[in-house]
Amino acid sequence: MGHELADGLRMSVRHRVMRRLMIFVLVTGTAEGVFGTLFAPFVRHVLHGSSQAYGLAAAAQAIGGIAGGLLAASLGQRVRASRLLSAGAVAFGAVDLAIFLYPLGYVAVWPAIAGMVLVGLPGALTTAGLITLFQRNTGDSYRGRVFGACGAMEGVAIVAGIMAAGYLGQAAGIIPVLAFQGAAYVLAGLGMLAALRGEGKAEPFPSPVGISGQPQPTQDAGHVTRA
Repeated sequence: MGHELADGLRMSVRHRVMRRLMIFVLVTGTAEGVFGTLFAPFVRHVLHGSSQAYGLAAAAQAIGGIAGGLLAASLGQRVRASRLLSAGAVAFGAVDLAIFLYPLGYVAVWPAIAGMVLVGLPGALTTAGLITLFQRNTGDSYRGRVFGACGAMEGVAIVAGIMAAGYLGQAAGIIPVLAFQGAAYVLAGLGMLAALRGEGKAEPFPSPVGISGQPQPTQDAGHVTRA
């Protein structure tokens, strides 16, 4: 299994689009680790909310996620996947920033709940764009290895975000660290907008010769955070 994981990582690094998607996953995975660690303290200590308020806020995003999934399905044939990914990530980060910064002027739980409903929409669009790009830019023979490599790297990024949030939440404060989470999504979205400019047809996946040491037939790419 470790050998196949290494193959997936090497294949991703050699492929232009997958290399950029991997960076996006690393950045946003770290941000998700920060969010998962500090959102409960945010509701309790910043918003002075109860456990019920936390439950409502956490569940509210699913409402927006369902609506976002329907929207993504309707836009899938009309909007490029790279636009869904980049615009969705920028909007997602902007809404997150609003959620985490509004308590500086107004302390109440209901705006956070409303914001969590709203953030589900761009979250679903981001996920749809990411998965579509992944599927379009990986061949059938290599998709499992590359998907496993991306999942492993995302797991590492989430753990890094959890560890960083645990330390920085006390050292810098809950709001500044969560603001970093939102800003990371905005910057990642803008970065993908620039990196995938002109992305259209699927890019052929590199031959695995020289990766695992065993030549395999090369195929054209097949069609393929919190949402």
